[in-house]
Amino acid sequence: MVAPWLVRRLLIVRAPMSSPNSCAKRCPSRTRRDILVVALLCLPLSVACGGAVTAPDGTSPADGGSSGSDGASSDVTTTNDCGTATEGAACSREGESCSSGCTNPCQFCNLLQCSGGHWTRLEAPPAPCTDASARTHPDARVSWQGPGGVTGYGPAIVVSGSGVIQVWQNQPSFPPAGAPMAPPDVTGHLTGDRVDALFDAWSSTSTAALPHAGPGAECEATVYVTMCTHCMPTAIRYGDASQMAPEMNAVWSWFDANVPSAAGHPRNFCRIQ
Repeated sequence: MVAPWLVRRLLIVRAPMSSPNSCAKRCPSRTRRDILVVALLCLPLSVACGGAVTAPDGTSPADGGSSGSDGASSDVTTTNDCGTATEGAACSREGESCSSGCTNPCQFCNLLQCSGGHWTRLEAPPAPCTDASARTHPDARVSWQGPGGVTGYGPAIVVSGSGVIQVWQNQPSFPPAGAPMAPPDVTGHLTGDRVDALFDAWSSTSTAALPHAGPGAECEATVYVTMCTHCMPTAIRYGDASQMAPEMNAVWSWFDANVPSAAGHPRNFCRIQ
């Protein structure tokens, strides 16, 4: 038996033809050339529809009706012989289909169809769906830079929700919504759940009082975070890392644990020793 959601995924999209048969309303018949496909897809609904699959000319393929102008017939049966079906093996019930599992519409599904006397494998693509365990921050982004000193250069890091991490060891100030013009010194990739953990930590951090008052310094660090594509960004500028503590400790700890390059650890940006 093929699941109804799989029927909808496999159904060939063409202009439907009217038919008095109720099954045709759920699995509309197509051109005569496609009658075998339509018959295959309507098989799981045959019980609810009275066991008949109607062709455009009103005949039933199961009864040996005509499927083309050349008079060729398509014998389709709902008898299930899936227990012994294997790819390439001989089969006798033309048009019969068997699925192995196919319980999740969000995943690919493999079917076996009896075609030309042999079992042939077909693959149905997954349906568009949202998994409950899907990413929480796929479009989030953070850039962090700490230029300072006489040269106005310093480290920088950009982390995107896609999992890409880019680290620059020594770059001048750049627009925080962008990135340095020079290629990164280090590029890494993290899994979605690990990147989501960064933005979860940021979401749990109270930034209302940041930055705290602190000593003057020849440094201007900037952290710039957007949680989604159209979200308002949060930008915080400070002259000494002590102005971001203790609120930023959880976020800094994420960088310490996930970014191998020390240049990509924002807790050290503009830190006055």
